[in-house]
Amino acid sequence: MNRHYAEDVISALKNDLENDYKGFDLASDMSRAAKLFGGDIPAICDCVEEANRFSGTIRSNAQTIIDLLEMEISEQAGGSMTQVERDMFIKLFNRGGYVLNFSTNDFDIFTMESIGVAVCSKYKLSKGKSLQSYIKYAKESEKNKLLHDLFDYYERHYESEYNKDFRLDDETLLPYTYRPPYNEDYSRLYAKCKEIAGRVFSSRRFSLSAIAENLKEQFSSEYLNAQINMMLSMTESNPTEAIGKAKELIESCCKTILDSRGIVWDKNWDVGQLIGETLKLLKLMPRDIPEDAPAATEIKALLGNLRAIAANVAALRNHYGSGHGKSASYKGLGPRHAKLMVGSSITLVEFLWETHLDRPQGK
Repeated sequence: MNRHYAEDVISALKNDLENDYKGFDLASDMSRAAKLFGGDIPAICDCVEEANRFSGTIRSNAQTIIDLLEMEISEQAGGSMTQVERDMFIKLFNRGGYVLNFSTNDFDIFTMESIGVAVCSKYKLSKGKSLQSYIKYAKESEKNKLLHDLFDYYERHYESEYNKDFRLDDETLLPYTYRPPYNEDYSRLYAKCKEIAGRVFSSRRFSLSAIAENLKEQFSSEYLNAQINMMLSMTESNPTEAIGKAKELIESCCKTILDSRGIVWDKNWDVGQLIGETLKLLKLMPRDIPEDAPAATEIKALLGNLRAIAANVAALRNHYGSGHGKSASYKGLGPRHAKLMVGSSITLVEFLWETHLDRPQGK
């Protein structure tokens, strides 16, 4: 990027905003700014696309571009990753076609939660090749987001491999937890990746890109369908994880509905409070049904049970799900229990989400 040209565009856009220009001048300077996003900084370009999609006015878009240009000027030397550097991360994660210790299903779950794509299902390849394909074709901000999350996973689960002084108290080691032995080659590779991560993943550009893409938190009909499919497949292979995901899906759905309708929720709310506020907002409380409505008693009873579904899923998850550490004597619930919980949560979430989509705000 030509720094002097970028600074000139910033100055022009600020002048446009200060003088309340809304017509040709602002549009012309926006066009000049667009030329700066011609491919040399794709992550910033991605952010601008997201800003243009969700911002309500050209003025807010102009301010977003000013912010991004100023950020690019300040970070041009330190916020991007070369292909050679990405290959180092791939080499660290790729274990002969596998990716670390992930099963195919678990890797799809991990990538779905990280970047909104189940990569093995998408590419129909091995885990290692699916990861390589995604990194090859994805936008810069998306591939960096996935590499960041995988690197975080590696640091948390593979310290014994890169730290020769690593020691773990046997009492804190869960049954069947995999801890690889120290490996000097991987230790050296980790050190190189750690240096790159410190430069790239701590940059403001990376943080803004992750927020602008909003892939991990974005709840949509497509996301809902993908989560449902994965939970159903997990009921047999990993009932404990399926139980944990059932509660998380309810929470995510409720928070998204509340956010989209301008309702502020407390981060300390439990699932009961979230579902209660959501039902109230969507007018799905028993008191919202007129006494003279056909089958009013039965409808009220069903609506009253919606909150009970969420509460019971949460309670079972706390006892048997994936959200808490377990002792060596722990025995989880079986597939049939997971199917019951997953089926109940799917019924609840689909009903809430479809009501949200079908019922405009204020109705």
